[in-house]
Amino acid sequence: MCGHNDRPGCKGAYDADFWPSNLNGLKKLSCPMKLYNINKEHFSPRINVITTNNVSIKRRVTKLCPKGSYCGSGFWVVLYNSIPNMDLTRHSKTIAFDDDLIILTR
Repeated sequence: MCGHNDRPGCKGAYDADFWPSNLNGLKKLSCPMKLYNINKEHFSPRINVITTNNVSIKRRVTKLCPKGSYCGSGFWVVLYNSIPNMDLTRHSKTIAFDDDLIILTR
């Protein structure tokens, strides 16, 4: 997964986020219920509509949130929070920085 959308061949990191994992992570972190419910709505499927000059264009929202947004990094922290504690073999190691992750296995 690559968060550098300006590089050819890179897929946006926010395209790969699994929304139920974020919600599960918020529960594990004892997120206040009001904040959890706001985020639950944010992670639900939705449609954006743009209307100009009698033309409407509808698009399904497929990304977590825009790169560089205020909430993007926080959601990745929640998502990545459990990865370094995964039960891996002694021949494996995880390295995470910002929205980049690699799991090395011998």
